[in-house]
Amino acid sequence: MLRYLPTQRWVGGLHRLVSILILSVGVHTPVFAIEGRHALLIGISEYAPTVDASILKGVPFDLQNARRMAKAMGVDDSAIVELKDSEATKANIEVSLGQLNRKVLQGDRVFVYFSGHGTRRSTPSGCEEGLFTYDAKMINEHELAKFTGPMSQRAEKLITMIDACFSGGVLTATRALAPSAGLVAKFAVKSDQGTCSTAGVNILTTRSLLGELGRFGIKSENFVQIAAAKRDEVSWDDPREGGVATQAISRCLLGEAQDLNHSGAISLDEVRACAQKIMDIRMESARARGYLPSTIQVSGNRNLIVAPSVVIKPPAASPEAAPTSEPPSATQSVSNPASPPPNSPPLAVVPPPTVAQLPAMTQPEPPKPTVEPLPVQAPPVVQAPIQALPVASEPVGALATMHEIYQQRDPRRKLGVSVPGKELRIGQDMLSMTVKSAVAGYVYVVLLGSDERSFYLLFPNKIDKDNRIKPNQAVRLPRPSWQITAGGPEGTDRLLVVVSQSPRDAKIFVPDESSGGGAFTFAVADLQSRRRLIDFFVGKGVKGRSAAMSAELLEIKEIP
Repeated sequence: MLRYLPTQRWVGGLHRLVSILILSVGVHTPVFAIEGRHALLIGISEYAPTVDASILKGVPFDLQNARRMAKAMGVDDSAIVELKDSEATKANIEVSLGQLNRKVLQGDRVFVYFSGHGTRRSTPSGCEEGLFTYDAKMINEHELAKFTGPMSQRAEKLITMIDACFSGGVLTATRALAPSAGLVAKFAVKSDQGTCSTAGVNILTTRSLLGELGRFGIKSENFVQIAAAKRDEVSWDDPREGGVATQAISRCLLGEAQDLNHSGAISLDEVRACAQKIMDIRMESARARGYLPSTIQVSGNRNLIVAPSVVIKPPAASPEAAPTSEPPSATQSVSNPASPPPNSPPLAVVPPPTVAQLPAMTQPEPPKPTVEPLPVQAPPVVQAPIQALPVASEPVGALATMHEIYQQRDPRRKLGVSVPGKELRIGQDMLSMTVKSAVAGYVYVVLLGSDERSFYLLFPNKIDKDNRIKPNQAVRLPRPSWQITAGGPEGTDRLLVVVSQSPRDAKIFVPDESSGGGAFTFAVADLQSRRRLIDFFVGKGVKGRSAAMSAELLEIKEIP
């Protein structure tokens, strides 16, 4: 444990120390709009009369599902732009992308969706793929990146979803089978396709949208591309319900996906796993006739949590023993501060005395910072992305919550955290760190006990509420009014330090801050608290336009 020292010493167990900030899912909450969220939805069911392309009767359903997904991501109806059928010419799509680019501010989030035919065309260097517009023109990934790249440089996250297929060779083998199953392949043949109708995917000139965005300095943590199928697979349209892939993804993103690692949030990788299972079941009856389900692709930040308003469906069986004990009371901690309270789990965190019992609290508190977001600043581009701390196996439960929050960071927001020593002698050494951010923001430090049963919001706290940080100005923590020393037992503390663009509302994490935890906001790390912690950093807890954050994950050992 670590000891807290105001003017007198406090024994509080900090056995895995963690500090946090995120952009993630606030679960078990109603759908709500977030300022700075944008969506462009493109759906083409019927093409121009002169265009030889099959009608995709399911596209109207796709647009309905895409709107539901956008709203689950926090996009207000007024911030959703739709282009349907004749509106979706190449010129109009480019104009809409340009208008969207001008709206996006630093720290915003963008969702771009397309449902319609994909196509190929022959070029001197090989076959080129792209989206088939209403007027039989093509938008390739280089052209799409020309518009999405600049907005990605400002956006905190850019999410694209494409429900189309691009393989003419696959289409040739499946065209005759489609009508009997009521499915239509989402591919249109262009007149200038040439040798692409028989060419293999090995000579494609298109690399990927993610690769194209890399030319703009966009990191994989800031971008997600969801594709309904691999390059050589067919994406299917069901006239009665819409695209098979869109149906599956929307169902999972809107509530059917399971929280497999019990983190309290649904990542896109968990959405993908759920959607693939639904698609496989949907296509099972067609396998004997030659139909195969496509393989849903997620590239970029697969750990991104995109829907802060979705109610999570828990797995049938839990691989962990979820903590059920309540936070020990202040009376328990004061009566015997050197010992854990009765019936507490091994190595549990013991909360400090209540604020009223701390002599330091007789002094005036620092002024409470305003909750208005700081002025928008363009973060510097970091040449190398921040690497996640390696772990031996996939974290589960409360530890997974910390890792998923860390995965939501923006690597372009440069953050430095220095710790004098990575080992603290129990009963002797005090915790000390220096935080330096390239941009202004708010510092947050969250602790997860080494037994993974307790969360503490170490900073800001009830003694020290001013967590603002100026650009390139070092902040030493803890401050003189509160100190923490290693109190044992021997083990490893994990600490994640975060600087956010906008402040957070601690009442989202712990609705009643006065109950338990003393100087620090405390919560037993059960599933409900994990969800609240995620909502604190990504959902309703964000008090401003931007949820962007930087983060650094550290390990500190307590030794005899």
